Amino acid sequence: TSCEQRLFTPTRVVNRHASLRRAAALGVAAARIPLAEHAALGRSSQPVDRAGVLTLPATVDVLLRVHAGASWSQAMRAALPPRFFLSAEEEAEARAKRQRAKEQSRRTT
Repeated sequence: TSCEQRLFTPTRVVNRHASLRRAAALGVAAARIPLAEHAALGRSSQPVDRAGVLTLPATVDVLLRVHAGASWSQAMRAALPPRFFLSAEEEAEARAKRQRAKEQSRRTT
């Protein structure tokens, strides 16, 4: 589904599923912004699925960039502060670690 066909709404953690319930009530497809998949860890931050709270301007900036044709990764790299991302070295290390885990999983199944 393309970005135009979905409703992306910022929600406060306190009222986590309010936007999803409202979209369902209105019959609108809703989706979360794939922050955890594209902005893994910053050096000094927690994993973004715990600490990845975006400001409204950053959220709008990301969505506008995706709507204009950028990938999620490109949009987030352009719109979000560097603390949301791993350095190139940390990213390569994380990728190698995921690959090793994947290979280990294949061997055990």
